[in-house]
Amino acid sequence: KLKKMGSVRSCRIYYCAFALEWDAIYSHYGQSQYALGFLKSDKIDNVGALNAENYFYRTTDRVAPHNAFTSGKNLNNAIKALKYRKEYKKGYKGHFKFANFGEKVDLNSKKTAKTVEMGYVINKPWYKFKNGQYYRYQYGEKHIDDQNNKQLHCSNIIIQFVDSTLYPDNKSLNITLNGSGKGWFITNGKAVQVTWKKDSETSGPTKYYYEDGTEIVLNQGKTYICQVETTQNITVE
Repeated sequence: KLKKMGSVRSCRIYYCAFALEWDAIYSHYGQSQYALGFLKSDKIDNVGALNAENYFYRTTDRVAPHNAFTSGKNLNNAIKALKYRKEYKKGYKGHFKFANFGEKVDLNSKKTAKTVEMGYVINKPWYKFKNGQYYRYQYGEKHIDDQNNKQLHCSNIIIQFVDSTLYPDNKSLNITLNGSGKGWFITNGKAVQVTWKKDSETSGPTKYYYEDGTEIVLNQGKTYICQVETTQNITVE
């Protein structure tokens, strides 16, 4: 029922890896040259300008490339035209563990997380904890969804530190998503350090673990997962 979805941005190869973790159909508009071969293969179901350009449109209220949009109806029609499946593949077991209905995850930690800053230098996003939710800000003000005039918010934040290099064009990021590393799990006003592990860039989910080796349990609601470079300065306080 969503009439306006976007802005829809171009594909990077690591977005393909994220989509495969969820057995998702990946929608994008444009692509990096380093993702082109993967998108044209049969390894990922994707809806984009390469195979479904007529299902996107541009608006006049923003400048390119920030003005490409689509809709729920358009995406469903594109999926039908491309003959993609809309059911999970056999054996898909989901991604996370969640608290039971009526229960709350209260992290056993003295580290408070009332404010979370990601360290990005352009839009400078941050989250403030209020009434059980993390409300998003950027560019110095509330981040508002212009379709419902409500501020974006989530129940859980996962920060995943990753290594990265540049491809030969010296501008496209090559992020290392397989292997293991460190991060933060933030929920209900508290934060704990965690580790992450992923066996392959093209299959299987990224798993996050407490320091004792058990898998994290999320509070019900929306979850924001943020990959940041290991050299990036973040603030959790």
